[in-house]
Amino acid sequence: MILIPDFFARTAVFLEGTHPVQQAFLHHLFPESVPFPHATAPGAIKGNNADYPKVALLGFWSLFAPEFAARFRVAFSRYRFRKLESEHYILEDLAALIGISQGLRKHGGPEDHKWWIRQVELWQLAFPEMEEVRQFIRYLTQGGLPPAGRISPTYLVYLVVQEQDWNPQFAEVVRRFYLRTRKLPMPGPDDHFGQTMLNHYGLDACFRRCIWEEDKILTLQQAAVAGVHHRVEARAVRRAKRLVAAAYLLGIPGIALCNIAFFSNLDAFAEWRNLWDVAEDTLLFAGGPFSAALLFVNVLLQLAGRHPLSLKYAGLTRSLAARLTKRHKHRLGLAG
Repeated sequence: MILIPDFFARTAVFLEGTHPVQQAFLHHLFPESVPFPHATAPGAIKGNNADYPKVALLGFWSLFAPEFAARFRVAFSRYRFRKLESEHYILEDLAALIGISQGLRKHGGPEDHKWWIRQVELWQLAFPEMEEVRQFIRYLTQGGLPPAGRISPTYLVYLVVQEQDWNPQFAEVVRRFYLRTRKLPMPGPDDHFGQTMLNHYGLDACFRRCIWEEDKILTLQQAAVAGVHHRVEARAVRRAKRLVAAAYLLGIPGIALCNIAFFSNLDAFAEWRNLWDVAEDTLLFAGGPFSAALLFVNVLLQLAGRHPLSLKYAGLTRSLAARLTKRHKHRLGLAG
């Protein structure tokens, strides 16, 4: 996933309290950005029950772990023999529909495909508004692509990517989907989770495979990150210059006033007058007590092999800019 930084961190809140199949669905769409729910999935597939979330989870799992193919087929066989008339609400769960359909597409036989497509059709008869979903699941399970305009671009782009067969007749459909969808404010995942994620998937797939070649994507990513680094560093330098200039404007008069106050009070202690005369000459030669202290500290630092302190404008600006840059990049999660 390259279009949305920290994608999983932003969507994880919407997965709290849900079945692991929802995260498996996101992993199927964005394997580079969302991990498979290995911590919670084993508990969800225990037992001999065959509810549809379990079958869908095994379907997603079997796509990249062939050792789960047999378990998926067993769970699906048990699911077929349940009374499923009342489970029509699965039509609103795209994650589960896609998980089962993808599992059947890879590991099921023709009879399994036929039964599943027929079952989705029976559920859909009571919900005419779900016709697009039925068509989508039909083509996803058995393979192939519907004629352009038969189903929404959200579903069509997913099917085109899954087919990995970029027929020229779909090029314009995919291009229009990208140009239209990238300008739309995405609804919250809690509103239309499945379709929202499919839209993100379609955008990402278009960006990767239709708009740019893979080497250009890497170049674009590097250029974008380099631009962010440059802006952060330039902003830190500007801020450091202002802070150092302000410190000079306030500090130099302040040091001068401190020196005046210090030397004007040397005569207040008559018994130390001879010692103060020597101290005054020494401090005047060194530039005052502050400068003398800085000189003494720098001598100690050099003897210890450390870098001496500097109050020069350029050195202070570089040092402060480096600190500000490091802190800002840390806040943004940028390395270096």
